Amino acid sequence: MRCFASAITRVTGTALLASIGAAACAAPGAGAAAEPLASASYGQAAVSIRENPASAGEYQLMYAPGQEKPAAVVDVQLPGDVATGAGSIGLGLDGKGLLTAVVQTPRGLAWTHVTKPTKIKRLANTAGAESPAIYRGQVAYVCRNDRAICGASLRTKARRTLYREPKGSQWVIDGVLIGPRRAIAVASVRDGALSASRVQIQRRGHRAKTVAEANLDGGKELILRDISPDGQFLAIATHDYFEAGDDVLSLYGFPSGVPAL
Repeated sequence: MRCFASAITRVTGTALLASIGAAACAAPGAGAAAEPLASASYGQAAVSIRENPASAGEYQLMYAPGQEKPAAVVDVQLPGDVATGAGSIGLGLDGKGLLTAVVQTPRGLAWTHVTKPTKIKRLANTAGAESPAIYRGQVAYVCRNDRAICGASLRTKARRTLYREPKGSQWVIDGVLIGPRRAIAVASVRDGALSASRVQIQRRGHRAKTVAEANLDGGKELILRDISPDGQFLAIATHDYFEAGDDVLSLYGFPSGVPAL
């Protein structure tokens, strides 16, 4: 899930939900010596991956419990190859309610608890996984050459396909978030004469519903920001490459996709 370091200029919804979205792109450890390789948030909490200022080529997992609190190094050793892939990261709760980070590596996904760190563990059969997201122990990630969303569980070895682009589709998936009952939000882009960026919501047993679309040729792209901790709202940012301004955040009911006014 990509993240842009900019403030929110307009918010649809309540001030409480605005704080959720604003935290989504906070860069934990902004005063640190190295820029984050990747970052993610869950409510006001945030994590990031940064290069160890004291040891070039080594990376650390950073955790900030809130926007006004400094980030600290999580006592866990990240896989040595974390920087050779895209290095994206997801943050959420496991099935027992412990804050958990899921990290992308070239060999697949790996995860660890954040507030009670343990040895980092790998999720089997997740090679080629990108842009991981986690909700209550359920993990979703981009798979199959950016043409599908796969699901996994921290507790079992079960793997399943949650969403797949139809054959011949021009859309390429570039991000995912997961919420209650394995409902997912999928971000995709389409190149060509009518290039576009879109976000869809997919519920089990229902067709995917497009909730937002932007014109890439016009310089605008949609970015998945966060699903609120209670699982009721989805935050989507509109990033304008041609305007020197802040991203615009919109909130949608999840998984209904209804704009939150």
